[in-house]
Amino acid sequence: MLTDNLLKKRYCIRSLDLFLYNNNECVLNYLGDPNYEFMYGDIVDPGFIRKVLDGVECVIVLSGLVGDPITKKYPEESALINDQGVKNIIDRCAELNIDKFIFVSTCSNYGFDNKRRGDANSATPANFAAKKIERGARECNCLQFLILEKL
Repeated sequence: MLTDNLLKKRYCIRSLDLFLYNNNECVLNYLGDPNYEFMYGDIVDPGFIRKVLDGVECVIVLSGLVGDPITKKYPEESALINDQGVKNIIDRCAELNIDKFIFVSTCSNYGFDNKRRGDANSATPANFAAKKIERGARECNCLQFLILEKL
């Protein structure tokens, strides 16, 4: 949806993916578009990120392993992709003085609120954030700090 909208507005898009989930069909509709370029690779590889970001004016980070089940099942991979991979992107953006940087959080944006429905199953963003902090999950805060410090 984001790619569709940006291409309609005549932006040039450089997209990258490792196809960890074998979802390569997601780029097929764009491959013939002259304003679309696809690069296969891993954000954990700093050399790849150097190539990807050359000539880029704006970065929108949508990558990451999403959700507690997958990050708990694969904690090492999650740390590599969600922490080191995104840090590689941030570092390279800082080196190239790319000041248009959007990080789309891969954190879940819901939680539980007993006040809404009178039970523990009602979801609200603020309550979820508080519970994540209480549990010591600071991943998103660390990335936001890196972005603020680097750019």
